[in-house]
Amino acid sequence: MPNIEFPPKEPSADQKIAALQIEVENLSVEKNKATKAFDAVPAKNEKIAPIKMELPDVKEKKSVEFVKDDKGKFHFEYIDANKQKRYLTQGDLLSDMEWGVYYDLNHEVIAAEYRKKYDKFRKKYLEAFYQQKIERLLTEQLLIQRLEIDKIADQDYYLGQAYSAVYERLKKENETEGMPAGFLFEKMIGGILKKIASDLGEKWKFSMQKTSVIEDVELKTDLVINLPEKNRGVGVEESKKVKGIQLTLIEKGNEKFQRKVEQVQKIKEKIKKSKGLGEKMEIDDLVLLEVEVGNRDVLSKYETWLRNGKSAGGPESNFSVNQIMEFLGGIFKESDLDFENNKEFKEEVWQYFKNKG
Repeated sequence: MPNIEFPPKEPSADQKIAALQIEVENLSVEKNKATKAFDAVPAKNEKIAPIKMELPDVKEKKSVEFVKDDKGKFHFEYIDANKQKRYLTQGDLLSDMEWGVYYDLNHEVIAAEYRKKYDKFRKKYLEAFYQQKIERLLTEQLLIQRLEIDKIADQDYYLGQAYSAVYERLKKENETEGMPAGFLFEKMIGGILKKIASDLGEKWKFSMQKTSVIEDVELKTDLVINLPEKNRGVGVEESKKVKGIQLTLIEKGNEKFQRKVEQVQKIKEKIKKSKGLGEKMEIDDLVLLEVEVGNRDVLSKYETWLRNGKSAGGPESNFSVNQIMEFLGGIFKESDLDFENNKEFKEEVWQYFKNKG
């Protein structure tokens, strides 16, 4: 009797989730081990050898020059495709991870003052590198939960389709070529926010928050930002407003735009109602960000970036300063960082991007 080979049995949803959890735990151990070296405190007069920073599984790393600034600060510089020297901040390097672009951060920095600050940034960079991998696995777990265990498609066909589309996109990791303009624009705005959140966020008390897959699919939230908000009538005590942002490249005159407006309004009402009932919501508000750029402009910026060898700073760096200020003006609107009411913040953001030109 011939031997019959049966195809391997597809693991169950629970088994898939368990396997992913093991990967998460292993990565967490690797992350702690890799960053622990930066926490070592040398004994008096003891010299610690420079820490070699590795990025596992990264095949190519860009080279940048470490440059000391005035007043004990530092930045980075690189030569672009036009042989021009360009200025890069810590936020630029961190945001480029979203595009699958990584940097060799093993510069020889002799001065102890600069070495300490540089190592602090290198630790932050390494933590972000591992956290990106961990968050991808956690997202995959949640997608399997929603699709295979909760069987969301049986309850809502269109919601199931939306989750399936996110899952397919997740499998492609950092493959962005061939992606629609809306997806690319979301990453570009995310890159802009990540830069200023990293470089200016501590001073101005705002931060960017990773969007969960449920916020993305069910609350139609592309980006989330934590904004300072004074409690009116309670002195100067401050709280945080978690603001969700939905992006659109659809022109106002298009009937699809009106459907977007109605969709956002329904979610705003849902948030208000849930909060009124004392339920915990991931976001406090959702706004629709309409911009004066279209699909062609976004794709042009992206294609220029590709032609220039995925230049440092991401494709979002190809937008003009005026365009970037338009995007951010809409995001910070009706907050304590509203450009119309906070001229100092607006000026600092303007100078920040102007210096990169």
